[in-house]
Amino acid sequence: MARFVACPLLCAILPALLSTLGALAPAHAAPVVDNDQGAWVDDYRDNLGVDLENTTNIVHDPFARLLTMEDPPSAPNDPATFITTPIRPASFSAWGAIDLAYSAVNPADVSVLVLGESGATYGPFVPGPGAATGFNGRIDLAALAPPIDPALEPSIRLQVTLTAATLDQMTIRPTIQSLRVTWTPLAVVRVTYEPQPSACAGDDLTFRVRVSASSVKARDVVVVVPMPAALVNPFGQDLALRFTGASRSGLYLPANASPLDLGHIQVDPNSVYWRLGDLKAGSSFILTFTANLPLGTLDQTLYSSHALARAANGPLVETDSATSSASSSAQPFAKLESAGTFQQFGQQRILAGRPLTFFLDVGNYGDTASARCGETYFEAVAWADLSEWVNPGGATRYQDPPGIYEVSPGGQWHGGPEPLCVSGTVVGQDCLGGVWVPPYSLYWELGHLGVQTRQRLSYSLLVEDVAPLGPLFNDQTIGHTAGIASAFEGNPRSASHSITIGVNHRPDGAYGIGEFGLFYWSITGGADDVPDKTLNYGDLNTYLYAIQNKGVSALINNWIVAKVPDDATFMSAWAPSGQGIITWYHQGGEELPPDSPPDFDDGNGAPDAGQWSQTLPTDPSTVQWVAWYVPRVTSAIFPESGFYSLLVTSMSVKVDEPEDQCPSMTLVAPANFYRYGYDPLGDELPVPENLVFHDYESTEVVPVVPYLQVAVDATPKVLLGAGEAHFDVRILNRHPRGATVDTAYDLVSVITLPRASINGVEQPLPLVSIDAPGGTLDLSKLPDEVTVRWPALFPQLQRNVGIVVRAPRGMERGASFGVAARASGEDDVCGTSSAGAWGSASIQVDPRFDELDKRANLSIVDGETIIT
Repeated sequence: MARFVACPLLCAILPALLSTLGALAPAHAAPVVDNDQGAWVDDYRDNLGVDLENTTNIVHDPFARLLTMEDPPSAPNDPATFITTPIRPASFSAWGAIDLAYSAVNPADVSVLVLGESGATYGPFVPGPGAATGFNGRIDLAALAPPIDPALEPSIRLQVTLTAATLDQMTIRPTIQSLRVTWTPLAVVRVTYEPQPSACAGDDLTFRVRVSASSVKARDVVVVVPMPAALVNPFGQDLALRFTGASRSGLYLPANASPLDLGHIQVDPNSVYWRLGDLKAGSSFILTFTANLPLGTLDQTLYSSHALARAANGPLVETDSATSSASSSAQPFAKLESAGTFQQFGQQRILAGRPLTFFLDVGNYGDTASARCGETYFEAVAWADLSEWVNPGGATRYQDPPGIYEVSPGGQWHGGPEPLCVSGTVVGQDCLGGVWVPPYSLYWELGHLGVQTRQRLSYSLLVEDVAPLGPLFNDQTIGHTAGIASAFEGNPRSASHSITIGVNHRPDGAYGIGEFGLFYWSITGGADDVPDKTLNYGDLNTYLYAIQNKGVSALINNWIVAKVPDDATFMSAWAPSGQGIITWYHQGGEELPPDSPPDFDDGNGAPDAGQWSQTLPTDPSTVQWVAWYVPRVTSAIFPESGFYSLLVTSMSVKVDEPEDQCPSMTLVAPANFYRYGYDPLGDELPVPENLVFHDYESTEVVPVVPYLQVAVDATPKVLLGAGEAHFDVRILNRHPRGATVDTAYDLVSVITLPRASINGVEQPLPLVSIDAPGGTLDLSKLPDEVTVRWPALFPQLQRNVGIVVRAPRGMERGASFGVAARASGEDDVCGTSSAGAWGSASIQVDPRFDELDKRANLSIVDGETIIT
């Protein structure tokens, strides 16, 4: 029968000793397991490491901290045995040794049998010499051949047998002071590789690596991620990702570096790695790094990699591969321009027999396009369709020789008559791997165009001379297209550019009358050029009359006939010197319609020399009509020396001052423009052609009287809770369009004071103060309004009234109150109330809650008593 007994004497004194020592010695739980160091130690401070059910003749001495044989034994030669509780490492790769601290006459008096979890037994073993400090015996389990397989025996128990020896007729019983089992700890680092699913070309990709350590401390942990690489690269691009940063001091080993040997793991070039040091058991975290995806990468290119990790005390672990994809698209463009042309009426034109050069700009992403997500434009072909420069009969519309010349390098000619499959193979109706080029085209094989890459291609031809039977005729428009396409991409781009042969001789011009005023002048036919201009009686005003040539033919035999406005007096007329311009004056005909000049033959532009004179009358005020003869206005496209393409004349008048200077009126200046022919470019004869255009310029004339404006400002715009509100009333004597104003006498302003709903009752707000510098206050109508009077308000000046009212509590949220003001004054000529205005401003109320009153009724019921 198994027994586990302490000695009688110790048992007798145990309670007393425990009461003394219990406060001195801390409590211990044996055995102690250190999975990080790989050790199980039992120093027998207690008996928790012993299987009590399988113990024979063993005595535990807690004060001596040892195990020994029972004294006296029932049979002195019978051995004593005990079995340890299971020894189960958290993670290990091999069993190490059994170290013993023991006392015995002979080492053979102590033997150890290893009991495997599988049911196998190993031994018994007799301890050899000790190899560790504090232990005088060792059984080397690692030296067994074969060693104990940790996979078969993930846990073991030790059966220790003690045998007494006789020395000089004395019985010596062995003791076990400490027992240790060691193993090789195995740290398992787990990693998960999580790449960002996709990103735009040119952006950064983010890669995450989840790292965790097992229940054994991992020493000198290194995590490695080979830089993700493209799985396929059909166009041989530089697709290498560019390392941009890593968390937790991660490093990048460049592709041109030598492998880095860290002892327990090797880091290959073009890898991101982390030296994390020691990781506590159970720790877990995430590592990240970023790498830039090259601009121009082919759409849907897959990048693959994986993660590796190893601790110095653990195996190499490696994840499965995972991929990220690139997102990109190409944006090809084509622009077609020409040189040697001129523009007329929105058309690009060229004279026959002149050289013509085309410029074809092609590329991938224009100057203003964002390059983000840009893809290279693969296997690009540019082409220029010149088929319309070849007549259906085969005669070219360009001179041959020189034909098509000065072609950009690489350009090839396809003479047709069928489309050509460039860089591809014709299968049925398809051009596989290539691009169809139209007949009679130039083409260039450009290869791959990177993002924001462009090429400027050019080619020239000499336009055929125009002949009666030639291939060209004047005003003929020849279309021209060009473009860029790819055998790989499905988004070609094209541009068109039309050239018109010869010159459009039809005349084109602009005619109009405008005004010359302070700081500005303008001319626009058929419109009021200065709608905000205002004149006073007696003011001078200058009108401008313009003819502008917008065509290529010179405008000949032009006339400008202007009527002096009604209610105005002629002062002077002006025309530029030279150019054959003649100024004519007429003293009558003021009663005629403005579009019917007197004594003027508008059939051929000949004035009646008896009524019209080129000499200004002695009394200029008698002039009612002015005419200018302008023999020639040249083309701005084909200028002629000594002539202008923009011809401007002018007439100055003075606004009459009527006896009654109070009413306003509108001054209307009419003008008539005549053209009797044009002179085509070249050797053609002048063409007679009549054109008549009428224009009018209107200007407001106001009397010199006061012009009052009233403005009211409020502060603050939003009133929080109760408080004071300030209103500023400003009365100005100023015309908004700069006209002269007069002094306002007996200025009166009536100001309506604010009212508001307070606690549901409509009532005026208390007036705190009112300030009107220089004015006299009339408060007889308080609290509703205040009247202020001033003797006068001079031009361009203002009067101010400051009003302060108090807004009490009780106003609703969102309510508003305001001040309105009106003003009137007297003019010394035009009578009373000659000017008036009004204005207003308001303030919104947003109540503020300053106090919160919380109340509660409490009741206590106790038997028959109720206390509240």
